[in-house]
Amino acid sequence: MFEFNDVADRYVLLPIVHGYKYVTPDPMEQGVDNFFNNLDHISNTVNALFQLKFKDAGIYAGSFLANTTVGVFGVFDAANAMGFPRLGGEDFGQTMGYYGVPSGPYIMLPIYGPSSMRDAPGRLVDGTYDYKDFVRPIRTRNQMYFLEGISTRSQLIEAEAFITGDRYSFIRQAYLQQREYLVNDGVYDDEVEFDDFGGDWGEDDEY
Repeated sequence: MFEFNDVADRYVLLPIVHGYKYVTPDPMEQGVDNFFNNLDHISNTVNALFQLKFKDAGIYAGSFLANTTVGVFGVFDAANAMGFPRLGGEDFGQTMGYYGVPSGPYIMLPIYGPSSMRDAPGRLVDGTYDYKDFVRPIRTRNQMYFLEGISTRSQLIEAEAFITGDRYSFIRQAYLQQREYLVNDGVYDDEVEFDDFGGDWGEDDEY
Protein backbone atom coordinates (compact mmCIF):
# COMPACT_ATOMS: atom_id res chain seq x y z
CA MET A 1 0.00 0.00 0.00
CA PHE A 2 2.89 2.37 0.68
CA GLU A 3 4.16 1.89 -2.87
CA PHE A 4 0.70 2.62 -4.28
CA ASN A 5 0.37 5.82 -2.25
CA ASP A 6 3.89 6.90 -3.14
CA VAL A 7 3.29 6.50 -6.87
CA ALA A 8 -0.11 8.22 -6.69
CA ASP A 9 1.41 11.07 -4.69
CA ARG A 10 4.39 11.52 -7.00
CA TYR A 11 2.64 11.32 -10.35
CA VAL A 12 -0.89 12.54 -9.60
CA LEU A 13 -1.17 14.61 -6.43
CA LEU A 14 2.16 16.45 -6.41
CA PRO A 15 1.81 17.84 -9.96
CA ILE A 16 -1.60 19.21 -8.95
CA VAL A 17 -0.16 20.67 -5.74
CA HIS A 18 2.74 22.33 -7.55
CA GLY A 19 0.31 23.79 -10.08
CA TYR A 20 -1.90 25.04 -7.26
CA LYS A 21 1.04 26.73 -5.54
CA TYR A 22 2.24 28.23 -8.84
CA VAL A 23 -1.06 29.93 -9.74
CA THR A 24 -2.23 30.80 -6.22
CA PRO A 25 -0.85 33.98 -4.61
CA ASP A 26 0.68 33.36 -1.19
CA PRO A 27 -1.93 35.44 0.70
CA MET A 28 -4.75 33.49 -0.96
CA GLU A 29 -3.04 30.17 -0.25
CA GLN A 30 -2.65 31.18 3.40
CA GLY A 31 -6.32 32.14 3.49
CA VAL A 32 -7.33 28.69 2.23
CA ASP A 33 -5.12 27.04 4.86
CA ASN A 34 -6.62 29.27 7.55
CA PHE A 35 -10.17 28.46 6.43
CA PHE A 36 -9.76 24.71 6.79
CA ASN A 37 -7.65 24.97 9.95
CA ASN A 38 -10.37 27.06 11.54
CA LEU A 39 -13.10 24.55 10.73
CA ASP A 40 -10.96 21.85 12.34
CA HIS A 41 -11.62 23.65 15.64
CA ILE A 42 -15.04 21.95 15.68
CA SER A 43 -13.38 18.56 16.08
CA ASN A 44 -10.74 20.08 18.36
CA THR A 45 -13.40 21.45 20.70
CA VAL A 46 -15.42 18.22 20.84
CA ASN A 47 -12.40 16.03 21.53
CA ALA A 48 -10.97 18.43 24.10
CA LEU A 49 -14.28 18.12 25.97
CA PHE A 50 -14.12 14.32 25.68
CA GLN A 51 -10.68 14.51 27.33
CA LEU A 52 -11.94 16.87 30.07
CA LYS A 53 -9.58 19.60 28.85
CA PHE A 54 -12.08 22.36 29.46
CA LYS A 55 -9.59 25.22 29.16
CA ASP A 56 -8.38 23.96 25.79
CA ALA A 57 -11.96 23.43 24.64
CA GLY A 58 -12.69 27.06 25.50
CA ILE A 59 -9.65 28.20 23.53
CA TYR A 60 -10.66 26.17 20.48
CA ALA A 61 -14.26 27.36 20.65
CA GLY A 62 -13.19 30.97 21.18
CA SER A 63 -10.72 30.77 18.30
CA PHE A 64 -13.41 29.34 16.03
CA LEU A 65 -15.84 32.11 16.97
CA ALA A 66 -13.24 34.86 16.50
CA ASN A 67 -11.98 33.52 13.18
CA THR A 68 -15.45 32.83 11.81
CA THR A 69 -16.72 36.32 12.61
CA VAL A 70 -13.86 38.83 12.73
CA GLY A 71 -11.69 36.64 10.49
CA VAL A 72 -14.33 36.42 7.73
CA PHE A 73 -15.27 32.73 7.95
CA GLY A 74 -11.75 31.80 9.01
CA VAL A 75 -9.89 33.21 6.02
CA PHE A 76 -7.94 35.45 8.39
CA ASP A 77 -6.44 34.20 11.67
CA ALA A 78 -8.10 36.78 13.88
CA ALA A 79 -7.80 34.55 16.96
CA ASN A 80 -4.01 34.65 16.86
CA ALA A 81 -4.06 38.43 16.48
CA MET A 82 -6.40 38.63 19.48
CA GLY A 83 -4.01 36.61 21.64
CA PHE A 84 -5.55 33.15 21.54
CA PRO A 85 -2.76 30.57 21.88
CA ARG A 86 -2.26 28.05 19.09
CA LEU A 87 -2.74 24.53 20.38
CA GLY A 88 -1.73 21.28 18.71
CA GLY A 89 -5.22 20.06 17.84
CA GLU A 90 -7.30 17.13 19.09
CA ASP A 91 -8.93 14.17 17.36
CA PHE A 92 -10.70 11.01 18.46
CA GLY A 93 -7.55 8.92 18.06
CA GLN A 94 -5.95 11.16 20.69
CA THR A 95 -9.07 10.87 22.82
CA MET A 96 -8.79 7.08 22.80
CA GLY A 97 -5.09 7.40 23.64
CA TYR A 98 -6.00 9.69 26.54
CA TYR A 99 -8.12 6.89 28.00
CA GLY A 100 -5.39 4.31 27.59
CA VAL A 101 -6.21 2.67 24.26
CA PRO A 102 -2.89 1.53 22.74
CA SER A 103 -1.83 2.72 19.31
CA GLY A 104 -1.81 -0.76 17.85
CA PRO A 105 0.06 -1.70 14.67
CA TYR A 106 1.11 0.99 12.24
CA ILE A 107 -0.90 0.78 9.02
CA MET A 108 -0.86 2.58 5.69
CA LEU A 109 -4.30 3.56 4.43
CA PRO A 110 -5.04 4.03 0.72
CA ILE A 111 -4.74 7.73 -0.19
CA TYR A 112 -5.00 8.87 3.47
CA GLY A 113 -1.51 7.58 4.28
CA PRO A 114 -0.03 6.76 7.72
CA SER A 115 -2.34 5.64 10.51
CA SER A 116 -2.70 3.01 13.22
CA MET A 117 -5.29 0.54 14.45
CA ARG A 118 -6.39 3.17 16.96
CA ASP A 119 -6.27 6.24 14.73
CA ALA A 120 -8.01 4.72 11.69
CA PRO A 121 -11.38 4.15 13.42
CA GLY A 122 -10.87 7.49 15.14
CA ARG A 123 -11.11 9.09 11.70
CA LEU A 124 -14.56 7.57 11.30
CA VAL A 125 -15.76 9.06 14.58
CA ASP A 126 -14.37 12.48 13.72
CA GLY A 127 -16.14 12.21 10.38
CA THR A 128 -19.54 12.13 12.10
CA TYR A 129 -19.20 15.83 12.90
CA ASP A 130 -17.23 16.82 9.81
CA TYR A 131 -18.70 20.10 8.57
CA LYS A 132 -18.10 19.16 4.92
CA ASP A 133 -20.56 16.25 5.04
CA PHE A 134 -23.38 18.73 5.56
CA VAL A 135 -22.46 20.89 2.56
CA ARG A 136 -24.86 20.75 -0.38
CA PRO A 137 -24.91 20.28 -3.30
CA ILE A 138 -22.75 17.15 -3.29
CA ARG A 139 -20.54 18.60 -6.01
CA THR A 140 -19.61 21.53 -3.77
CA ARG A 141 -18.91 19.15 -0.88
CA ASN A 142 -16.56 17.09 -3.05
CA GLN A 143 -14.79 20.22 -4.24
CA MET A 144 -14.19 21.21 -0.62
CA TYR A 145 -12.72 17.78 0.14
CA PHE A 146 -10.45 18.09 -2.88
CA LEU A 147 -9.29 21.60 -2.02
CA GLU A 148 -8.63 20.61 1.59
CA GLY A 149 -6.53 17.68 0.42
CA ILE A 150 -4.49 19.94 -1.86
CA SER A 151 -4.06 22.49 0.93
CA THR A 152 -2.94 19.82 3.41
CA ARG A 153 -0.48 18.26 0.98
CA SER A 154 1.00 21.63 0.04
CA GLN A 155 1.87 22.27 3.70
CA LEU A 156 3.99 19.09 3.79
CA ILE A 157 6.24 19.84 0.82
CA GLU A 158 8.96 21.61 2.82
CA ALA A 159 8.96 18.86 5.45
CA GLU A 160 10.01 16.31 2.82
CA ALA A 161 13.48 17.84 2.79
CA PHE A 162 14.05 16.23 6.20
CA ILE A 163 13.35 12.67 5.01
CA THR A 164 16.54 10.61 5.11
CA GLY A 165 17.32 6.93 4.62
CA ASP A 166 14.52 4.50 3.89
CA ARG A 167 11.43 6.55 3.09
CA TYR A 168 8.89 4.08 4.52
CA SER A 169 10.77 3.64 7.81
CA PHE A 170 11.29 7.38 8.22
CA ILE A 171 7.61 8.20 7.64
CA ARG A 172 6.51 5.40 9.98
CA GLN A 173 8.79 6.56 12.79
CA ALA A 174 7.90 10.22 12.31
CA TYR A 175 4.17 9.44 12.37
CA LEU A 176 4.32 7.32 15.52
CA GLN A 177 6.52 9.86 17.28
CA GLN A 178 4.18 12.71 16.39
CA ARG A 179 1.13 10.79 17.57
CA GLU A 180 2.78 9.92 20.88
CA TYR A 181 3.70 13.58 21.29
CA LEU A 182 0.12 14.71 20.66
CA VAL A 183 -1.53 12.08 22.86
CA ASN A 184 0.77 13.02 25.75
CA ASP A 185 0.35 16.77 25.18
CA GLY A 186 3.98 17.35 24.31
CA VAL A 187 5.53 14.98 26.85
CA TYR A 188 7.66 12.53 24.90
CA ASP A 189 9.56 9.64 26.44
CA ASP A 190 12.52 9.08 24.13
CA GLU A 191 13.14 5.71 25.72
CA VAL A 192 9.98 4.29 24.20
CA GLU A 193 10.68 1.88 21.37
CA PHE A 194 8.40 2.31 18.37
CA ASP A 195 8.03 -1.45 18.01
CA ASP A 196 6.40 -1.44 21.46
CA PHE A 197 3.60 0.93 20.44
CA GLY A 198 1.34 -1.93 19.56
CA GLY A 199 0.67 -2.88 23.17
CA ASP A 200 -1.19 -6.19 23.03
CA TRP A 201 -2.11 -5.79 19.38
CA GLY A 202 0.84 -7.70 17.96
CA GLU A 203 3.43 -6.78 15.38
CA ASP A 204 3.24 -3.69 13.17
CA ASP A 205 2.10 -4.33 9.65
CA GLU A 206 1.39 -2.52 6.42
CA TYR A 207 -2.12 -2.79 5.02
